[in-house]
Amino acid sequence: MSVVDKLHKLYSTRSEPVVWARSVGLEIVNELDALKATIMMSAGAADDEVRARSGSAGWNLAANGVEALTRGAGIATTVGSGLRVAAAGALQQLANAVLQERKRP
Repeated sequence: MSVVDKLHKLYSTRSEPVVWARSVGLEIVNELDALKATIMMSAGAADDEVRARSGSAGWNLAANGVEALTRGAGIATTVGSGLRVAAAGALQQLANAVLQERKRP
């Protein structure tokens, strides 16, 4: 269930860096047969020992990294929006000051 939750989070984001990383990651997995086999083994494994051998700890680490990237991208988007608003306000004040200066005799 944890893996399904991580996949849902990965595919529900529209953040361009995450979408790019997701696409590149799938292309790499598609080209590496050994990696695909490992993923399929761990996906169908019911035994904890098989999962441990197939590297599920690595997948958890990767999923946590994707979550961190998603959170970071969200923060960057929020900060960028705030900077745009601040810059627009500053430009508007500058434009108003220039207009006021032109109105003076």
